[in-house]
Amino acid sequence: MLAKVIAIRRIAFCLWLRRGISGVMGRVIALWAGWLAVVITLALVGTAGAMEPQIDPASAEAWAWKTTFAGVRR
Repeated sequence: MLAKVIAIRRIAFCLWLRRGISGVMGRVIALWAGWLAVVITLALVGTAGAMEPQIDPASAEAWAWKTTFAGVRR
């Protein structure tokens, strides 16, 4: 999933940047900008993962059961 998001962002950013720049230099700038978009995406994902609350192992199983069957009617 993350790979798809990174690929889509990179392609979209490259195309957006490429529209106003022509020639070899435009391709070089677009390529570097695409990799910059990948780095920014990974940094944002890493930051979001670090801010998630930590679940202690004792309650992890109960939490998993509660969230897994939250929408199931008995």
